[in-house]
Formats: sequence, structure tokens, C-alpha cells
Amino acid sequence: MLRLDRKNEDARNAIPGLLLQFDRDQDAYDFIVWFQRGWKKHGYTYDWLYDDLDKPMLDLHGADPSAEEALELWSRLDDQEIAKLSLERASCAMLIMVRLSLGLAVAVDNQKEFKTKTVVETMKYAHRSFPVGLLELHPEWVEQINDPAFTKTKNGLMGRAAGIALLLADAIKKHNRLYYDMLGKPFMRGGYRDPHEDFDFVTMDDGSQVSLPEARLAFDYTFAAWDRTPGALEHIMSSARENLGL
Repeated sequence: MLRLDRKNEDARNAIPGLLLQFDRDQDAYDFIVWFQRGWKKHGYTYDWLYDDLDKPMLDLHGADPSAEEALELWSRLDDQEIAKLSLERASCAMLIMVRLSLGLAVAVDNQKEFKTKTVVETMKYAHRSFPVGLLELHPEWVEQINDPAFTKTKNGLMGRAAGIALLLADAIKKHNRLYYDMLGKPFMRGGYRDPHEDFDFVTMDDGSQVSLPEARLAFDYTFAAWDRTPGALEHIMSSARENLGL
């Protein structure tokens, strides 16, 4: 499971909506730490890294909470002028975004002290970014967002997690504008890509950030993780059918 603090089991377990079970959960945590530090302290700009396509997809099986050693994939990249944002890391970011959306109501009900302005901003961002209209399925969340008291409580673990998710989602939106649209396409549920198909991308400078094939590749590459995130795929597909007429 994604540990907001690897040494604090109580804090992690206090926010059930934010528990992300990965095949390499500690690696995911280490990447979140790396991304937050790199973004804020070193002023990195982010680009896509395509050399991880042969690595296993993130999924929810075989999570080992005792694993503490970070793999090279998630290591700091301070020695590089540009930090690369891989498709696998993009999957991590989007899963956090979905978990924040799916688990916010429960977390708010059970942990009042975790209400923060950052959470509100994240929910509003999700509302704008997901073309499938995820929040329309939960009018009670919108009501909470509009409650003035919701923005006046202290910043806790949930607020910090929401802030990180917001930065990650911004990076994904900047580098692949069609990624979100692909999440609401029922015909993509197969989760596979044709290895013979020419995706025709090399760097972001060649215009690949607006290509449908690249968005499809990103969706297919992360499908296993989406499919095994309890409730996420159902919400996305149901809302897509209702709001996009798919």
C-alpha cells in the first residue's frame, strides 16, 4: 500500500481512501517523495520517458508492505537537467487522483481534521479534468466542497497527498492532453496495444503530446492498475456512458 510515511502505520491506516496497493508499493512511495522534492526544490521541468515500456505494469497484486529498498526506476534524478516522467509514473499519479476522488467522502466523514483547502482544490481540479464527470455521481461531495467551513481546517496528511496529486496530474495534462479522454472510452477496455502499430513518437518536441496513439498507449499501459483499483473503472465507465453518451 502507498505509505504517506513509511514509518507511521497509524497515519497511513487513518485514511483508507488513499491506500494504493501496488505490486511495488514502496517504490511508488519513494517516487512520490522524489517528485515532490524535485519539483519544489530543484525547479525541474518534466518530459516523457519511453524506455520503461518493457517493464511490468503497475497492478494491485503482490504488494509487500515490508519492502523498503527503492528500485532505480524511482530514484532521484538530480544529475539530469530534465527529469523524465515515465508512463509508469503517470499511472501512479492518476491512481492517486482516482483514489482521492473515490475515497474523499469516507475520509472526510472519519477524519475531520484532514479537511484542507488543498483537498478542495484537488476535487475541483478533478471535476474539471475528468471528461467523464466523476463528481456528478456524488452530489454530496460537491456540497462539501461548497461548504466554507471545509477550507478553514488545518493541513494534514490528506492535504499534502492532495497537493502532490495535483502537481502530478498537472504534469500529465501538460504532456498528454488526450490521456484523460482515453479513460472514458469503453472500447479501450481490452487494455492491449498492437505491437506492430506505429506510434510515431520520439520526443515531446515533435508534437506527439497531442497524438491519439500516444494517449491510447498510455491508457493501455496502465489498464491493469486501473482495472484492479476497486471501484475506479466502474465509476469511470458508468459516468462516461451517462455524461458522454458512450
